[in-house]
Amino acid sequence: MIIPRRVIKFYPGFFRDMARILMGIQTLYEGQVRSFEAAVANYSGVKFAAATASGREALKLILKALKLSEGDEVIMPAYTLLDLARMVRGLKLRPVFVDVDVSNMNMAPALIREKITSRTRVIVATHLFGLPCDIEQICQLAQEHGVVVVEDCAHALGAKIGQRPVGMFGQAAFFSFSVGKQVNTFGGGMVVSNDAQLIASIRQDLGQRKTGYIKVIFLILLAVLEKVYVRSWFFRFSLRSRKRQSALIALYRRIKRTARSKNGRFSSLQAYIGNKQLGSLEEALRSRENTAQILREKLKGRFDLQQIGQGRISSNYFFIIRPKNKMQTGYWVERFIKAGIDVGTRGEIMGHCPRFFGEPTGQYPATDILEENNIQIPFYEGLSEQQIRYIVSIANGEIPGGEMSGQ
Repeated sequence: MIIPRRVIKFYPGFFRDMARILMGIQTLYEGQVRSFEAAVANYSGVKFAAATASGREALKLILKALKLSEGDEVIMPAYTLLDLARMVRGLKLRPVFVDVDVSNMNMAPALIREKITSRTRVIVATHLFGLPCDIEQICQLAQEHGVVVVEDCAHALGAKIGQRPVGMFGQAAFFSFSVGKQVNTFGGGMVVSNDAQLIASIRQDLGQRKTGYIKVIFLILLAVLEKVYVRSWFFRFSLRSRKRQSALIALYRRIKRTARSKNGRFSSLQAYIGNKQLGSLEEALRSRENTAQILREKLKGRFDLQQIGQGRISSNYFFIIRPKNKMQTGYWVERFIKAGIDVGTRGEIMGHCPRFFGEPTGQYPATDILEENNIQIPFYEGLSEQQIRYIVSIANGEIPGGEMSGQ
């Protein structure tokens, strides 16, 4: 059996709708983007929203709207998307990294407190892999020091603390709608906030940009090619070699980066796609949670898993496992690959940002552990019961046929 790490989501009737739109049978009405913005704002429990070209562009626009000064400090998790830290540095701000809690992989307020200085202006509070961080205490800490909290909800659409959705706790938050996310508009992001002035400033910036319809169509075609690729013999061929697979992933990312290098505006086509998916979001989240519960129950004996605190509801973006015996990480990666199960490791999951920026080693012990030992296993809506059983059997050391591994 061959199981890819991800399968891109196309809602039922997607290709019919795209054909009708391209042929002019189905028109995109004026105000489609504003409709999607309003729907996301309402879902997130805030008053305002502004659609952007990507999640990272959303954070960039928030930081610009805050009118920070050169050298101001932005606190971020040490274990996060490397491109975000690069972007912060590109704005002539100073990213300050905070180690994470190894059990839940999010920043803890006590660790943040140690890094706050007189130059700290923003805390980027990330809900990693869709699991809400300790955002209430982070906001309280930020208020004590006069610091702005921006929630990184790129993984977390649908995540909640009690009945309160993430995105409504900080002064602003941002979401991502790239392929693989709970809502996939083939690129795109969203800023949400109760601050009308901040949203107005972002809208003013966005008003000077062109809508990138061609880019969206290109990204849709790229997603279709990926869907075809993971079902082909060439995927099976590439899966047998980590070096070959890593080269293909690097090429794919370079193509996507080129496609989004000139950030335009979120298009009405993307808004149409997003509105279609928002209606079925809760069903999609239930499907992810059901699969996650099975995996947590079946794998907790052999692997460390992301610990979900009381009252936290994860949106289950990625499912990450970490061997309890850290010396066996390489063994398990090889075992999954040989069994036809595509997995992600190291920078394919998240980046060790301090290492990239040349900070001394050993200062971020939890990030060191996660970066070295986290394994991303296949997880998405549509995983069949047979596929889940197969992943569990390989992860629990069973060899197809009933034997058990000696490892």
